[in-house]
Amino acid sequence: MSLRDTVMAGLMLGMIVAPVAAQDGVTFTQHYVRLNGDTEALLYKPTAKGPNNSIAVLYMHPNRDNLGSNIVSEMAERGYNALAVNFRGEDDYGRAFADSYLPPISEGLKWLREQPGIERVILLQHSGGTHIGTFYVNVAQNGPEACSD
Repeated sequence: MSLRDTVMAGLMLGMIVAPVAAQDGVTFTQHYVRLNGDTEALLYKPTAKGPNNSIAVLYMHPNRDNLGSNIVSEMAERGYNALAVNFRGEDDYGRAFADSYLPPISEGLKWLREQPGIERVILLQHSGGTHIGTFYVNVAQNGPEACSD
């Protein structure tokens, strides 16, 4: 067998075996969630029972495609229920109006709080999500007038 054939056989074996090995170590499942009309989310739910199962994390980032975020899967692997919400703004990544982010956050929080076994929800912001989260908390605590001049 030539070196090329050996490498190709190894690659083919890796492509066949890798998915099975990954399935054996699954620590969470994913569940598609339609929140309200056109807001989509993906719940990462831990498979093992643990002390963090009663805590849910709502992930925020200004992208409109957050469902596959590594941060969310990492939180689920640590036993947290984690919800990644896709924002429905008119534009993507930083060009959407700030208020287009608020309804999906509210819908995600409401949905998580309604889930059995969830006692606490934490907002997890990444990158531009910190601005979104701060804006959301300010409006939630002080009302929309907090943002007026």
